[in-house]
Amino acid sequence: MEVSGEEADHFLSNLLTTNPPDAEGQSVWWALLSPQGKIAAEGLMGWNGSAILLDVHDSVISAFEKKLRMYKLRAKVNAAMRNDLSVGWSPHAVAGDQNVFHADPRGGGFGFRVIAPTEAAEGWSKERSTYEAERIARGLAFLGSEFAADEQFPHDLAMELNSGVNFKKGCYVGQEVVSRMQHRSTARKRPVIVRGAANPELADVMLGERVIGRAGPAHDGKAIAIVRIDKVSNPEAATINGQTVSLALPSWASYAFSDSSD
Repeated sequence: MEVSGEEADHFLSNLLTTNPPDAEGQSVWWALLSPQGKIAAEGLMGWNGSAILLDVHDSVISAFEKKLRMYKLRAKVNAAMRNDLSVGWSPHAVAGDQNVFHADPRGGGFGFRVIAPTEAAEGWSKERSTYEAERIARGLAFLGSEFAADEQFPHDLAMELNSGVNFKKGCYVGQEVVSRMQHRSTARKRPVIVRGAANPELADVMLGERVIGRAGPAHDGKAIAIVRIDKVSNPEAATINGQTVSLALPSWASYAFSDSSD
């Protein structure tokens, strides 16, 4: 999605969980929330000249466009899908006149978001396995991989620990719920890394008879799960589809496992 116009920056700042980045070459993690504070869409955004490019997952494009039109009203902005562009990932910036690179700050630095004309991106699929390995190793849960729209709060993805929520900015849709979770420290669900996983699709994570969360599809024996970390008494004793797996915290995480009473 491309958003441009003299009020583009202001418009997105009033709508999303964070502001557009300060300069070209940078990106920030953003989310559009429902009034209940759950994630309707999320991705990276960064400048390309005078326009802002936002990643939008295929599953929520239609709903995202509709909401932007609703919120836009008389704002001096233009918003349009750029179906001629593709978004990819690279561990480093690669020279190319057609490519736009934005440093990805998530997980302590997750390489670069690359945007290029669709016809120039035909060979990108072969890099998918490297991308998934790096993403899972950093414990970064994304819409479309580990969860669907309107299922999770920003804290469930630890967006506030990865520059995805700005608590100093003004109001935005769902802001009250996010602020309350932050100031009351009520976040209980968090992303973790699953080791020894073989699930081909979304699957429940169990501790004994208790469902503590859901894991995304596994890649090379690892997956990302969003779980109730306060229910994890033994991270080596979880199971998925009857198979024993272990749970580990991302290297950047400031949260910890802790068993709580029922």
